[in-house]
Parts: sequence; structure tokens; C-alpha cells
Amino acid sequence: MTPSAMASLSPRRRINLLLRLLPPLLTLALYWRTLAFPFFWDDAANFDLATTRTFLQVWTDVSGFPYYRPILFTFWKAALALLPPAPTLFFHAINLAAHAANGLLIGQVTRHLVAQWFPAAPASDAATPETADLAGLAAAILFVVYPAAVLPVSLVASLFHLAVTLATLGATLAALEYARERKWRWLSLALLLTVLAPYVHEYGVVAGAVVALALVAANPQRAWRDKWLVAAFPLLSTLFLPVWLAVPKSRESYTWVGWSSIGQSLSFFIQGPSFPLQFLTRPLMQALGWNDLVTIWIVALAAMAAALTPLLRLRRWQPIVLVSGWFALASSPSILVLSFGYILTSPRLLYYVAPGAALLWAVAVVTFAARLPRPHVQHIVALALPVLAAVPATLFVQREIALHTLALEPVWQIAAIARQYPQERHLVINALNWVTYRNARYGLGHEGVVVMPAYVTLEQLGRLNSGVSAHFTAQTFPIVKSEPEFHFYSTFNEHLPWDWATFAAQALAYDRVWLTTYSDRQIRIGEAGAIRNGEAARPAEYLANFEHQVFLTAAEYSVEKGEAVVTLAWKYLGPDPNATVFRHLFDCQGNVLALGDGHALERMVPFTYLSPGAEVRDIRHMPLDAISSDGCYSLEVGLFHPDGSRLQAFAPDGSEFENAVVPIRPSGPIR
Repeated sequence: MTPSAMASLSPRRRINLLLRLLPPLLTLALYWRTLAFPFFWDDAANFDLATTRTFLQVWTDVSGFPYYRPILFTFWKAALALLPPAPTLFFHAINLAAHAANGLLIGQVTRHLVAQWFPAAPASDAATPETADLAGLAAAILFVVYPAAVLPVSLVASLFHLAVTLATLGATLAALEYARERKWRWLSLALLLTVLAPYVHEYGVVAGAVVALALVAANPQRAWRDKWLVAAFPLLSTLFLPVWLAVPKSRESYTWVGWSSIGQSLSFFIQGPSFPLQFLTRPLMQALGWNDLVTIWIVALAAMAAALTPLLRLRRWQPIVLVSGWFALASSPSILVLSFGYILTSPRLLYYVAPGAALLWAVAVVTFAARLPRPHVQHIVALALPVLAAVPATLFVQREIALHTLALEPVWQIAAIARQYPQERHLVINALNWVTYRNARYGLGHEGVVVMPAYVTLEQLGRLNSGVSAHFTAQTFPIVKSEPEFHFYSTFNEHLPWDWATFAAQALAYDRVWLTTYSDRQIRIGEAGAIRNGEAARPAEYLANFEHQVFLTAAEYSVEKGEAVVTLAWKYLGPDPNATVFRHLFDCQGNVLALGDGHALERMVPFTYLSPGAEVRDIRHMPLDAISSDGCYSLEVGLFHPDGSRLQAFAPDGSEFENAVVPIRPSGPIR
């Protein structure tokens, strides 16, 4: 629609048009970068189940899996069978579409409810005819930017949470439409979605209760007249329970989580309805030294007081009852069943609470605005307040998406390795498990990115994102781990760290060794080389001989994209020279551009741990401090002792290299 056509519409038509257009547009504006994300974390486990079970098994036997959610597994199984390998864009687009649809639905649900709670009238406390539309728009804005939505939108496997929310909101809206219009198509849709919701996610077992509560809160008198229908909705949802109990799955007997866990989990979930002010929690904790749970509750109570005061003054009990019930129903399955340790690292669990939170704050905003003297001021305030409340949430969303972008790039690199070297065995050192910011923004909850938990392997991630099965092993080698200034991270198999000797022995089993390097700007998997045992004999051809202990048999380097990549081939005969490799890059005026001192394979293999005859392909990535102005470079290579003295270096003809330096000519792009 053109701006002139938009301007010709009445204010109410413009607001209603915005209510339809804003959720998808705002979702795309906030989350478009997630379309480029790979599959990660729980995607591997869920897709494995979808692809290894028959359609019948998905519905009747999920042994080995702790939950039963057959609708989405059926969808994933069909999609993965029909689409090309690694359809990441398609699945991420589905998540974005579901989030946008939920924003639209909560906007429409809020609009329907507020239209009944705030009938148009000339009284000073009554709303203008556009109040319901403004409330719907405010709810849609607040829901789409809800900060706890970052993970559900970014992780394909979190479609469970998006979809059960979609089913619940869809059933609620359809039930409200039926109550208003008495058309059977709306009732049929409401009943169908209520029945199906638990088969999307176990949370759906409360979907019928949410629908019934919305009907009662919208119009208690009408709900009483339709009491048998209202009562049918919770009953339909709970029909899922005997099915769930009958289907084989891996589950332990229920253990009471304890009152302490319930209290802590409640503190986690209270961040949901109070989310517009929860960004204050962390600064208060840091400034005043308060306990995290105490601070969360202080901020939550202050936020709830701000939201509820306008409603209490006007004695608008219906929205208060609905939002309180929504929060209790949406959070109680997790609080009563899951331990606090699990809940703490699962911000996606807050997603099902989000519609009630958006509804609460939207109603609070329009209630406050409705008391202002002039209609145009009411409209401005009713839109300005949710936009203002959305600012910190929007900043947080962008911050977390930037973290996901940083964390997930190595997954694409693993996929590229699988495609390029499908038949080779790969050892990846310090592969990323999870990463987060050192400076958290919120008081409680996991703000980081889990890339590869203990129950997922690099082979799974590589296959899932490339369509190619390649052999990967991930291991932690703490000696070569770096510590970024602004990020914490954990590596895979961190509980089983390797030392020098273990690495040198284990690396022999692999065709290529890769090292994951970390900085605040980039996490990258770069090739480090390989080791193999060979005959303990002097090589027939070589470039340099270091005191008859180590031979440099080949060398090359390239300069591109701000770094020099140096590849050296060593033949070790022994005895141990107690020496380290130096690699010095200069421009042709003699200025130092990069220094790469350290053991072979990116500092991971000292010669002392090699067996006589070992052959080492040694790759070193050297960031450039500067680039050559004329594109002319020179590389010097040699070995030095701990005291700084260098091993003598001899050419094949027996002549000695000056200063024990072996010059190397470039062999690749010089840019």
C-alpha cells in the first residue's frame, strides 16, 4: 500500500492494517539474520528421531526419547524426505513465520478482549472506539520483541514452543470469535486446535484451560450460559494424558522437585510477566550487591504494581484474572515437573508465558492512556509506551543474535569440511560447546548459545548441515585455549582434557587436525596439520637440515584476507632438539608483519613427543599486523632453543644458512 493510500484511511483502519502488517515486518526486521543460521543444539537429536523412525513409530513408539510430540516430528520427517539436504533456510523461515503469526494472534486476541472490557462510552474512564485496536497493536509489538524469544526463533527444534503457542492462541481466538458470531466454523477450529495442541508439545495439555479462562474473562455471563462448552475445552486437552502415558518413551519415574526448586523456578518465570522492567535487574545487582532472586522479585513486584495499578483503580478485574491464570497455567507444568537446574538454562520455556505478558502490558497501557484528556494524546501515549518498553528488549534481541552469529559460524565450517573431505578422519580441538557474554544483561537465566551439548556429536552437526557423513572427533586441549575479553566459552569434552603426550599419540589416528580459535570478533576452525609415523631415515629430498635431528622437507605460504598461512613439512629423526619453530613474515623492506613462534600444529606438538621417523604437516595461521604496500613478502623459518639460541640449519649441499634462517618463497595468493 502506498503512503498516500495509507493516509486516506481512517485512524481505525490504519491501526487495524498495522496490526496485520507489523508482526511479520517487525519479526523480519529483528530476526532476519537467523535465516542464515545452521542447525545446532537440539536440532540434531530431534531430526535424528524424525529420520530414523517410521511415520507410525512417530505416533506410537518414541522409545529412547523423553517426550512425545508427534505432529512436528511428522512434519519434520516429511520435509526432510522431500527437501534437498540441509534445508536450513526453509526451517528457520518456518520459525520466523510462526513467531510472526503468534504476534498477530495475540494482537487479535487482545483486541477482542479489550473491545468487551472497554465498551465505547462518553464516561471519563471509558475508552475511545479505537482503544481495542490500539491494545491489540501494543500487544503485538510487545510480543514480537519479547526478549525470551531469541532462542525459540533461532533454534529450529524450539518450533515445539512456537507451535504450541500458535495452537493455543489460535484456539483462543477462534473460541472468542464463536462466542461473538456463533458460527460453527469458529467452534470447529477452536475444538480442533485444542485437541491437537498437546500433540505439538506437552504444554498443550493446559491449552483448553487457557481457552476456557479467556471465555470466562471476556464475558462471564455469556460463559455461564455456555458453561458446558466452556468446560469441554479443558477436558479435550486432558484427553492427551492417557495417550501420553500409553506411548513408549524413555522416562524416569516422577520425582518431586522440592519446594526449593519450585520457589527458584517461580523466580525464573516471574521474569515473564514483568519483562519490560527486568532489564533493570542486573544493574541493581551490580550496583547494590543484591542477591539475584531477591532483585528479580523486587523488580517484578515493582513492574506488576505499575501494570496493575491502572486496572485496579478502574476495578478491571477480568484482565487481572485472565493474565494471572494464563501465567499460572503456562508456567506450572515446568515448575512442577522440571528441576530448577534445567529451567535455568532454558529461556525458551518462557515463550508460552509471553502472550499473557504482552496482553497484560497492552491492557495496562491503554487503560492508563484512556484516562488522558484528549483522544489524540491517548493514541500517542498508547503507542509510544509499548514502543518505549520494546527498546531494551529489542537491544537485547540484537545482542543475542550477534552472539548466535559468532557461535554458529564454526558449524558452517564443520559442514564445509565434511563436504570437502568426506572420506577423511578429522580431529577438531577445542570445538565449541557453548558461549556467552561475560557481562550478562538479565538477572537470571541462560543468555548464551549452546552449540553442541554432550549428547550431540560433530558428526551429527556436520551431516545435518552438509548432507555428508564424515568422521569427526572433538576433544579439548587446554594448553592452546585462549581467553577472549568479553566472552566465556566451554569446549566439547572439557571434562576429559588432553595433555601434550596424549595429543601427540592420538593425533596419529587422524588425517587432518583442526584447531578452534577464539576471539571476541570470531570463532574459527582452522586446519593445523597432521602427524604420521614413518621410517627413521634421512629423507632423500629436503629444504633444510637442523643439526641432523629435524629436516624441513617442504614449505609454502600464502597471504590473503589479513593473514599468512604457513605450511611446513617436517621429518623428525631425533634425539629431541628441545627446540621451537619460528616463522617470521616480513615485507621486502624488512618490516616485521607477523610472528608465528611456537610448536608444530598450531603450538600443539613439541618435537619431544614425536617418535623417530615421524612426519609432520605443520600449518600455522598468522594474523598480519600490517600488509605489504607493494605486495612483496618474505618468510623466514628456523628452530630455536629455550635460551633463544638457534639450531644450525644446513642446505642439502651442506652449506649453512646464514643466521640459521631458512628463506621460504610464497606459494599462494598474495593480496
